[in-house]
Amino acid sequence: MSTQISDWRAAIDVLDGQLLTLLNIRAKLAWELAKVKREAGIAIVDQDREMQVLDRVRRSNDGPLTEDAITRIFESIIQEARR
Repeated sequence: MSTQISDWRAAIDVLDGQLLTLLNIRAKLAWELAKVKREAGIAIVDQDREMQVLDRVRRSNDGPLTEDAITRIFESIIQEARR
């Protein structure tokens, strides 16, 4: 395997680690928010907020991932946070 390929893979591995850390931080924040909502008697699922999140990330996307890809990724993140 060429050095260039291993360099690219190493950079991807670093980013994967950062993504993992950020996803877990996001999940912890969502869990804490759900706890606050539950204590306040507020519905945990907020479809309007979820649509705002999806709209924001789609507008912020500079590619190369498509809008549909970004939507699917963040829908999965939101769905997993609910679990």
